Amino acid sequence: GNISTGCISFISYFSEKYPKIKISIFDGLSDELVQKLTIGEVDLSIVNTPIEGQENFNSVLVSKTKDCFIAGNQFENLKNKGLDKSELKNYPLLLQKRPSSNRDFFEKMCQLNNIVLSPKFEIGSFGLITDFTEAGNGIAYTIKNFVEKDIKSGRVFEVKTNFEIKPGDNIVFSATTIPNPINLANRDLLNRRLKEKGARIYNNVHVSGHAGPEDLRDF
Repeated sequence: GNISTGCISFISYFSEKYPKIKISIFDGLSDELVQKLTIGEVDLSIVNTPIEGQENFNSVLVSKTKDCFIAGNQFENLKNKGLDKSELKNYPLLLQKRPSSNRDFFEKMCQLNNIVLSPKFEIGSFGLITDFTEAGNGIAYTIKNFVEKDIKSGRVFEVKTNFEIKPGDNIVFSATTIPNPINLANRDLLNRRLKEKGARIYNNVHVSGHAGPEDLRDF
């Protein structure tokens, strides 16, 4: 995964506020980061949702995201006219490879739009997706927050379509739910309601020293 500009600003602020805390940053797919949290290799994870088992963790909303389609200048004829969603199948498509919450979200949006789309390229990182898109390999589905600078600089451009993409929330789950029936039932209800509203939930997050809500929000 990528670290968005918003996350970088949060990390910079946290580092300035707590200068004695050493920060190590790992980059990877959401499922990989969740695994690191599960075995205790990291204390905090910022991921996209949905994630399997997310009902077992507390969360803090970090940011809202919106996905989009992008293309390189080889497809500049699409800059002004846009593209009907029924035409997307006629272009090579670049998607993040599985396992990927972004890929899962894309497939849910396909269902919402009553359309079936298959990728020509399946790529691990969002950075490489942008590189391949700039090189003219097709139209990519990505998180707009990650490519805003690339769009502004002209490396790629957003392809306007009538493919409906719901906005999502980035949510951090911190620590596990105390395992009693009431807590587990409430967490399950919360997760279902958040997911129905398009939220992306960050799971398996633990902060050493049991930081309070304000500390998590600052981070």
